Amino acid sequence: MSGAHASNFVMETPARPARLEDIAQRVGISRSEVSRVLNGKIRVGRSIGKAKQEEIQKVARELNYQPHQAARNLAQGRTDTVALPVEIDLDRPLAPHYQEIIPALTLALHEHGLRLLLTQIQGEPISALERLVSSRVCDGIVLTDMRVDDARPAALDELGVPFVIRGSAPTPGFPAVGMDNVKVGRLAVETLASLGHRRISCHHVGQSYLAGLRRFEGAHRAAERAGIAATVRHD
Repeated sequence: MSGAHASNFVMETPARPARLEDIAQRVGISRSEVSRVLNGKIRVGRSIGKAKQEEIQKVARELNYQPHQAARNLAQGRTDTVALPVEIDLDRPLAPHYQEIIPALTLALHEHGLRLLLTQIQGEPISALERLVSSRVCDGIVLTDMRVDDARPAALDELGVPFVIRGSAPTPGFPAVGMDNVKVGRLAVETLASLGHRRISCHHVGQSYLAGLRRFEGAHRAAERAGIAATVRHD
């Protein structure tokens, strides 16, 4: 490019984002006091007056001040992230229901300003969860694929970590969101029996999982009431 043409181009330096120091300089008070006002941590009887607080807010808007979210989270001891522990095995595909779980959780958390962290869990489950908690990369955990006598909820409860179970809780008292699997199994067999079917195969995740066990319970009760328990098979 010739010098004549090059002179037509002007390199522009992007504007630096406004900082707390910029607001403090404009208002004439300390950076720490500006931070308290913008973070809603006014010290009753010790902070600046109402007029000065309003001036800080006004200058912050004029400068288009945007707080550094990572720094704010660090100061508040939070990550705005919820973890979903999953055991991924390259020798077999991820269970199909995760194709519904992951998008649904991502969208639901996004509505509340939160992110989903999909994290690999290997080895002994409790130790793996303890390592996840100690890493401090999340504020809470979603548990799924609950097994009979699953010890994970009790372990997280003891650690004092917020969590919710997707599905059925192994014992009452733990937060859980899921369907009534006993009713699912019962309605399935009742519907087929009402249509005249007597030889029924119930295929589900297996009775080592809470969902499978409770569907088996519902299906078995319905089969007994219909007098076809001997011809209902559970895979």
